[in-house]
Amino acid sequence: MILKFKKTDENAVLPSKNHKDDTGLDVTCVEDKVIPAKGSAVIEVGLKFAYIEPGYWVRIEGRSGLGFKHGILPHPGIIDCGYRGSAGIKLYNLTNTDYQIKSGDRIAQFVVYNNHDVEDAIRANLISLDDIAELSFFEKIIINLKDHYKDIPNKLLVYQVLRNSISNMINDIYETTKKNLIENNINSIDDIRKKNNFVVSFSNEMKKNCDIIKKFLFDKVYNHSHLSDKRQYSKKVISTLFTYFVKNNNKLPVDWRNQNIEIERLICDYISGMTDRFALNLYKEISE
Repeated sequence: MILKFKKTDENAVLPSKNHKDDTGLDVTCVEDKVIPAKGSAVIEVGLKFAYIEPGYWVRIEGRSGLGFKHGILPHPGIIDCGYRGSAGIKLYNLTNTDYQIKSGDRIAQFVVYNNHDVEDAIRANLISLDDIAELSFFEKIIINLKDHYKDIPNKLLVYQVLRNSISNMINDIYETTKKNLIENNINSIDDIRKKNNFVVSFSNEMKKNCDIIKKFLFDKVYNHSHLSDKRQYSKKVISTLFTYFVKNNNKLPVDWRNQNIEIERLICDYISGMTDRFALNLYKEISE
């Protein structure tokens, strides 16, 4: 179980997917509240985070209906694996009219992530929104959002750009894969195995966009001069963690032990799933 909650209100509804194939978990409020025009309000959902699996973090995402129909967007929050506080949601009203939230309304989504390099780079001030706007993939998203939300604050704009970019990629790989399954007459796992080409894939256009984004990240982020010292420190952290777990297999979480896989590969997989904060805290703990 990657994510667990504790109810603090008897009327609370545990976050869940509206449809089985959805990415996000719908979050339901437990109070009536008015969000003033051009203002904001914190909406209670009657929940606390009880557990987030180490190596993961949760992002508060908006619901498309609230955003595009009513101009209501959530505060772009990131919840690290060690957080155990309230799951309340702050909502912004970008319109000129007060908006009524009612108990039982689905107001946001929780989406579990483990990495997003563009977002990390923006948060670290290595690149800006203007930088990614130079790429046509992001430029189109930014133009559409600015047309729809005339006075959207820059922080919320960044959040929506990244959210929409993920959605666009997910939709592309879904539609392309569905098309490939039909064209290749795929009806079973064996049919997949017989194919020499990738059935699950991006469209050619999206592949080009991804290649451009990768090159951009290497030029602007991965090889950034400010990261040189941090890169060396990161290597030291990862090397220390790896050596520690090789010598102390019993310190791995219970569900990671006694698996039918070589221990070195297992430890690499475990470390790769850690968040930066979790890895650094563990490094400091074992180095004391």
